[in-house]
Amino acid sequence: MHETNESEMNGLSKDEVYDVVIVGGGLFSCCLYYFLKVKNGKLKILIIEKEEKLGGYIKTHKYSKDNTEFLYELGPNLFKLSEESYNLLKQLKLLSDIRILDKKLIRYIYYNNNLYPLHFNIIGYLIFPLIKFSNKIKFIFKLLFRKYKNVNLYDYDISVENYMKENFDLQHYNFLLLPLIYGSCAGKGNISAMSFFLRNLKLLKNSSSTLRIWRDRGTSESCSSPRGDGSSSSSCTTTQGKKEGDMFSPIYSLLNMINSKTTLIHYVKNNILKGYKYSNYNKYLLINKTNNYKVVPSSYIERYFKTIKKICVFVKYLSCKYFPLFGNQSGKKEGWKERKKSKGENEVEKVKDAEGANEAKKRVVGKLISLKSGLYELINALSSYINKKYVFTNQEVDLINRMNEKLWMCSVRKQSETQVIYAKNVILTVNSKICSHILRTILPCNIRQNLFNISYSNIICVTLYFNKKDINIPKNFFGFLSSDKKTHVLGCFYINNMFKERCSDDNIALLTLYIGGQNNAKDIYLEKEELTQIILKDLRQIFKIYNNAHPTILKVKKWYDAIPFYSNNYEKDLKSFLDELYKPQYKNLFVDSGWVTGTSISDRIASAKDLSDFMILKNLSKP
Repeated sequence: MHETNESEMNGLSKDEVYDVVIVGGGLFSCCLYYFLKVKNGKLKILIIEKEEKLGGYIKTHKYSKDNTEFLYELGPNLFKLSEESYNLLKQLKLLSDIRILDKKLIRYIYYNNNLYPLHFNIIGYLIFPLIKFSNKIKFIFKLLFRKYKNVNLYDYDISVENYMKENFDLQHYNFLLLPLIYGSCAGKGNISAMSFFLRNLKLLKNSSSTLRIWRDRGTSESCSSPRGDGSSSSSCTTTQGKKEGDMFSPIYSLLNMINSKTTLIHYVKNNILKGYKYSNYNKYLLINKTNNYKVVPSSYIERYFKTIKKICVFVKYLSCKYFPLFGNQSGKKEGWKERKKSKGENEVEKVKDAEGANEAKKRVVGKLISLKSGLYELINALSSYINKKYVFTNQEVDLINRMNEKLWMCSVRKQSETQVIYAKNVILTVNSKICSHILRTILPCNIRQNLFNISYSNIICVTLYFNKKDINIPKNFFGFLSSDKKTHVLGCFYINNMFKERCSDDNIALLTLYIGGQNNAKDIYLEKEELTQIILKDLRQIFKIYNNAHPTILKVKKWYDAIPFYSNNYEKDLKSFLDELYKPQYKNLFVDSGWVTGTSISDRIASAKDLSDFMILKNLSKP
């Protein structure tokens, strides 16, 4: 760790200067604190959080009523377990508390007062009634023979709706992509296609945009000139990036993830598309490169049938991954045998005993999961490593300025009082509007305005329950996403059908609804009574409700500016901001939040790990 001398600190003592100040106390901040402390336990780290508790959007509530115990989330309900997330849970000794979603539960699309099941198999895709069979065949044909325009080739930032209209069809947009837009960012079809495919679906690789900015920046700096020469953070392209760009034509670029080793896109690329690439060289033969022999296919019908089947696996990947409104992340292939909830089996420990830790990891990574006591269990585990003396709650950073080349000065406000804090490194984890305000004296006016103009969706999370006899919910119901542009309810989870431990009464149907978004932006300002009437009206159209039953509402949580909505030129504006931060005058000032490196739980964990590695490598290594 760099020792700052007395002159560099302008007469300040070491006790008055923090090594790291983290502005914001969400999951990312807790993870960053943990990762930094693991690498260098001597670091003096301060977290400043405006709320009473750490955790940000992760909020788990326990509630008892009439001898019934409820456990529910006010933010994310579950997330796709990534490699980094698994490793963190292992370090925190939380593997035994993992609860895996039963893959037999069925997702639905709501449209025009009806629920349509999405069965993730070849027959289910082909008979899905909202999309014409002819459009499905055309869609597959265009994918196979590249009869569409890569979104990277547009001279302007086209919307998702217009992109699908120009290249495919509006039925796939209305009944597959639009529900995913509602579910991932509560937006509309005018969302940027570039940003949506890159950030929400993670299907696009773009040379100027990435969710792993710290990992890529570390690689870039290792093969470019030292900081301060004015070079851009994207000036160095990795060998791997060049190789992928050269190997694959536009179809592969569209279907390429940031980390292809951990996604089904890698599977699609190598199993669906690569065979057709080889078949272009020889009309009648397919090449097996591993064993160097030629195979004559028994029939083209068989080959196309297998291709359609694999396309359906791809559709299943998208729908499984983006059904949760808050929690999404890419994962590995299926293959985990879900536990029988009635027996309360311990999934991870059972596999570890039978096949070893490595096999356990392979089989759980990529699954939709929660934790036994809710997701706040993760925050509690991280908090046990955080020195409470260095956590300032109910306080906000109002302004950040450079004191000298080695120190930053933070003006912190608590009610009517203001204090100044000094730090060698500052990390902002707030949304773009707050970031623009805090950096108002040091950012150029145009960049500051771009940050302030980034749009966000407001979301209302409502947890309620019915007696099961009063509502007709399909068997094995996981939940639904809406494709209806008029309904206020964007999506729904059947909580105690997903995880039995969430409600102690089997006669109760516990539901979590997500309301508002860009379609109904004014819903966030409604009172509870008005929201109740809207909810009941929508639910009566979606489900059959008997006996004029009314739900019991347990909690209404309003999230203002919850999820970034990627309007036109988002990637361009973000890149100009990140390039500005790369200049020498911003040294040791870092910005990382959902609007920069992804909104999912696994995105936040991965980026915290990347930033900790980057900071330790650059200036926080052990003495």
